[in-house]
Amino acid sequence: MISQVASRFRTGLWLGILASAACFPYAFHQSMGSWSDAISRDWGDKIDSGTVFLFQFSLTVAVILICAMIGAFLAERYKLPGLGSPLEAYLTAYRYGAPALLAALLIGWRLNDRFFYQVAPAYSDVSLYPHEILWCVALVFHNAIMREVVLCFGMLTLVAGLFRGKRPMIAVVITAVFTAVLSIRQLVFVGYPMLDHFVWFSIIWSFLLNMVVGTVYIKKGLWAAMSMRACLDARFVIYPLLGMI
Repeated sequence: MISQVASRFRTGLWLGILASAACFPYAFHQSMGSWSDAISRDWGDKIDSGTVFLFQFSLTVAVILICAMIGAFLAERYKLPGLGSPLEAYLTAYRYGAPALLAALLIGWRLNDRFFYQVAPAYSDVSLYPHEILWCVALVFHNAIMREVVLCFGMLTLVAGLFRGKRPMIAVVITAVFTAVLSIRQLVFVGYPMLDHFVWFSIIWSFLLNMVVGTVYIKKGLWAAMSMRACLDARFVIYPLLGMI
């Protein structure tokens, strides 16, 4: 019993450290650069971006570690695959990676990304997503590892517990709806002043994206969910290569 608890604790700990490490470079770069104006607007010019970043990153690490522990201790209890296997992650990317990337390029650009690259800058100087390929790659790692530890391994697992693991798809839907509502925060962050079709499109895209990744998680595990998210978000690397941004 003690050895099992210790094993799960170690799993949650190293996964939390991995997710925090994946989160740091991108979050630091953006906070010191393109996000600094929005941070100053929200927190006041007297507080420098570095101080705000350290505070927010500390909170993020705490959330990551909590979510990693939730998944490590509760996924099996709620009949979820937990981490899954690296082989499933590879097979997910091999079988569905190219179609997922193509769909994300076409649908994601129309519903969400075009807004933040082309429309939102007209109302604010804040660039939510990076333009340089290196930092686009960092964004992919940030989303695929950190976000899925929090959203799938933590939040979705916890919601699945409300149904004792008997209705995992309902947990996926609830998590996707909640995450879609939270996505409104990014519209506030870039200072977009209206509730128009761009806002609704962005919410719809967030819902669809998290439905896909959440479904992969409950069927194949966290590694496969991360793999699918990486395939979907690889579009951010394709945009500058195609000269779209």
